[in-house]
Amino acid sequence: MSLSRILLAVGLLASPAALAQVRAKPGDNLAALARQVPEGGTLELAAGEYRLASPLRLSRGIGLVGAGRDQTRVVSSGPGAVLRFEGGGRLRLEGLSLVHQGTTPAEVAVIEGGVFDIRDVRFSGAVFDDEDSVGGDGLWVRGSARGSIARSEFRDNALYGLEVADQAQVLLEDNRFAGNGYAGLAVFDEGGGRALRNVFEQNRRYGAILGDESFMVLQESVVQGNRVGLYYRGSAGGVARRNTVQNNRSAGLEVAEQAIPRLESNSVRGNQGSGVVYSGTAGGVALGNLVEENREHGVEVSLRAVPALQNNLLRRNGRAGLFITDRSTLTARGNTVEENGTSGVVVRDWAVPTLEDNTVRGNRASGLAFQHNAAGVVRRNLIENNQEHGIKLLDQARPRLEDNTIRGNALEPVFTAPKDPAAPHGLRGSWRAWLGLGGLRLGG
Repeated sequence: MSLSRILLAVGLLASPAALAQVRAKPGDNLAALARQVPEGGTLELAAGEYRLASPLRLSRGIGLVGAGRDQTRVVSSGPGAVLRFEGGGRLRLEGLSLVHQGTTPAEVAVIEGGVFDIRDVRFSGAVFDDEDSVGGDGLWVRGSARGSIARSEFRDNALYGLEVADQAQVLLEDNRFAGNGYAGLAVFDEGGGRALRNVFEQNRRYGAILGDESFMVLQESVVQGNRVGLYYRGSAGGVARRNTVQNNRSAGLEVAEQAIPRLESNSVRGNQGSGVVYSGTAGGVALGNLVEENREHGVEVSLRAVPALQNNLLRRNGRAGLFITDRSTLTARGNTVEENGTSGVVVRDWAVPTLEDNTVRGNRASGLAFQHNAAGVVRRNLIENNQEHGIKLLDQARPRLEDNTIRGNALEPVFTAPKDPAAPHGLRGSWRAWLGLGGLRLGG
């Protein structure tokens, strides 16, 4: 072998890459061993439990790799956090559990910057001090941190399973968020990213909460058994697409304050409240969703909310398919509202919606029911085979009716309750007063 090749071989053996792996066993001092790992190297943790006397602080790129999250546990009962990554380089966590034990307020893990890659890791046991707002997160990702989390579990943390804050960005794939005190996932400030094929279940308040100016894309996930499935607030945007939101103890989705998410092609079913609830001045678009068999309304819109509802199927909900109240001015186009427990669409108070090109059929009361001072525009709808009236107008409600087809309903096409009890009997409860306004096409 030539001298140059011998020197090259010696150089490789002595290089940082050759020394990049340090092995640990239960009972070892992890903090001391981590300091021995060169930048970008790996600390391998054999199966067993590792107890920390103080938080494991990491300030440069390193990998912590265990034998599997059910085999390798890193445990602390102290304040602060089990693990804190202060940024600088890349953090890799794989095949281990990070656990906080005891009653001292703490996060489980905090990532304050840099890049991270997390796989097969469990975060559990965070404790929250409500008085001082300290601790409680399974993992808190903040600052300008960015990275991916896959096949991991966030469970039994007092506040959030995972909190994404500041400008942090995450890619979440195939994770489980369960049993957390406030929400499985919380995204605040300008945080965001993408979440694919995750499960959010049995969290005590929200499956996921999206707030402030966050923008998160949630896709193909299951959200079940929480109090509320997904909750948007602040000015949050984002997209929820092709998710199954089912069997939550209250609403499936709530969109509040000024939030403007796009809700697309989701299945929202079997929730104990309404399927989708809009309030505040919330907007955004709900497109192509299946909203069925919820105990209350299919979609409920209140206060001054202004969503656009397009091409949704709202069926077999316990009360109305679409319930519009307060001063909402929503637009609903191309929806099918069928077989709901009361009227298909209920509009009340001072709401002024635009209802166009919808099909409203087979509901147990009227197709459309307007109450109080409700108004708005009802245009080019097919209203058929409802068990009471096609359109029922009560109190001072007087929407504009244009080019609707109303047929096959059990009672009158349009029922108007008299405003004056002394009105002639022939006009009481009669649809005849509405003929000649161009608002009806009466089918057989």
